Amino acid sequence: MLSLNCSKIGTVRPSIFGPSSSFRVTHRRVHTNNDIRASILSSHPELVEESSRKRILEQYISECARLGIRQNIEIGKIRLPRSKPERFVHLKAKAIAASLLDEEKSGRLLRQYQACKSWIEKNTPDVEKLYAAEKRAVLQRFPSLVASPVREHILKQYDAESARLFEQSEGPDDQPRKFVDGTWFAERQKFAELELQCVAVHLLEDGVPSKSELEEWKNDFDSSLEALKDLSVLPIKFEREEALRRYPDLEDPEVRRAIIEDTTRAFEMARTAQSKKKSVPSAIHKNCLEMFLKALDAQALSPDGDDAKRMKLRQQHRVEALADLAELKASKKGGWWILPNPLAIMDWIPI
Repeated sequence: MLSLNCSKIGTVRPSIFGPSSSFRVTHRRVHTNNDIRASILSSHPELVEESSRKRILEQYISECARLGIRQNIEIGKIRLPRSKPERFVHLKAKAIAASLLDEEKSGRLLRQYQACKSWIEKNTPDVEKLYAAEKRAVLQRFPSLVASPVREHILKQYDAESARLFEQSEGPDDQPRKFVDGTWFAERQKFAELELQCVAVHLLEDGVPSKSELEEWKNDFDSSLEALKDLSVLPIKFEREEALRRYPDLEDPEVRRAIIEDTTRAFEMARTAQSKKKSVPSAIHKNCLEMFLKALDAQALSPDGDDAKRMKLRQQHRVEALADLAELKASKKGGWWILPNPLAIMDWIPI
């Protein structure tokens, strides 16, 4: 059994796919090699990272061992009576592509790669085109997934968040999972985004050589996308529950009235200072943002807090205020900040 050459990450000994033919590198040959590399990366953008190429080569070696197939076997000699060869040929093509990106280009290796591509186009023409189209769409939506470390991080983060956010059930695997009590709506949104990216990662990592598997992946992706859309708007029930979790005192109408008045007054004072100095100290900015967030919760608990227009405005302002507050805290230093304008609470929050 031949193994990875550990002296160079992401490369294999040439004997995996047969001996490499040597040749003199001329100016024309360099351009040819660059063209080959560009063509391979256009078909396999996920192989741009060296760690991705190493993993594919390891996966190919492991699969050859499992099937009892020589690593340098030619396409025409593959016999897999108990399983379809599509997945293996896809994996072999990917492994050769990874080797071509790492090794000096040999005519033998390139011919093997072209033979794999020809076999795929001949035996699975429609699926190959559909798979390529889905892969392009995924990378257009999530361009950062082209990097292997990003994909690995998403998979690890998904496992960690699943363990943290969901109840551990002993029931059947197809039973719907339930969030643990106290899970914030924002956490549900972030998990839905993470789950969608995780499904996208599986397309790039696993490959989908059969039509049924591609359809199954598409259904998973569409379901995850629909789940994310369902969480795009914070329902008033959740908004009010979370407002009282953050600020139990807001259950009192007089407290709600007071926080709105205090917030309005604080913003007026800050704007007065801003009109003179054109900026406000970070401490005042932070206090205004925190008061504003509490005022949003107070408005949600008001009798007309379920008005659709007000709900939309609250969500928009809450996202902006939280982003500003996170940026302020991350700066780890004082200074002067431009106060968000307008944040006219009195214009749309009735007392």
